[in-house]
Amino acid sequence: MTLAMQVSVVICTLDRVARLRRCVEALAQQTASPCDFEILIVDNGSTDGTADVARTDFSGLANLRLVSEPRRGLARARNIGWQVARGEIVSFVDDDAIPAPDFVANVIRVFTTVSPRPGVVGGRIDALWEAPRPPWLTDQLAVYLTIVDWGPVAGPFPAGRSAVGCNMSIPRALLAEVGGFDVQLGRVGANLLSMEDSALSTAITAAGYDAYYDPMIRVQHCIPVERLTQAWMRRRIYWEGASLARQRLQADGSPRRRAELLARASAALVLKEPRAWQALATNSQDPAAFTVACMKLYRLGYLAGLCGLAR
Repeated sequence: MTLAMQVSVVICTLDRVARLRRCVEALAQQTASPCDFEILIVDNGSTDGTADVARTDFSGLANLRLVSEPRRGLARARNIGWQVARGEIVSFVDDDAIPAPDFVANVIRVFTTVSPRPGVVGGRIDALWEAPRPPWLTDQLAVYLTIVDWGPVAGPFPAGRSAVGCNMSIPRALLAEVGGFDVQLGRVGANLLSMEDSALSTAITAAGYDAYYDPMIRVQHCIPVERLTQAWMRRRIYWEGASLARQRLQADGSPRRRAELLARASAALVLKEPRAWQALATNSQDPAAFTVACMKLYRLGYLAGLCGLAR
């Protein structure tokens, strides 16, 4: 089996032209022929000259296209990306990710050799630390920096896992079938709402398609110094909880379901372990204590999301 058309690598970007440049440069060095794929940049309302850079600095890339989605929102931008894509397979890559030289070749390999053909394919996401990893950052918290390593063996997604938008590939026809990304989820400007990728992955598997992981489909994900602070991590964890609540309400937002989820969340947020709450107000260097505190904040964000307060 061969792909009828090329792969479309969709990069949604907002005011991060320096990082975008590194991503595009990596895609320009792919082992796959430029005839096999296109690079599709979706400018989500940038004001830093992103469009000018794409038109001038990347003018030598015949397989690069630039489209605009001025309405802010990562899910909206990703939807525009797959809707205008020319490739049979759409690979979503974050603008602060650096794809491996064989990224496109491995995407093509998986979709042409794995049977039954997967509905969604995820790969490995390695951290590219731009500052030393702080000692308080446990492995449990590090996953919220978008780091994925589910082992060296390719196969179905591990139980409880879903695709991550920094490195996920889906047939374009299937994206149209399930309706793409939920615009009520995902980043909008500076907020940290997420899980539009998780919701899409869940919808694909619920429709009866397989989710497949291959560690050979690799990207490096830049972890900037501003994300290596406890303040940022607290905010990230809070919004993770709020995002989960929003996703569950989107799936079943009936009053009865909302009341049930609220009751459970409130019970889970009983004020126990006061030291954990104290750790939220201070920069605790105890990794275990800070992790426990963040999980408290996760539950608080979840409750806020159920109440409609996380905006």
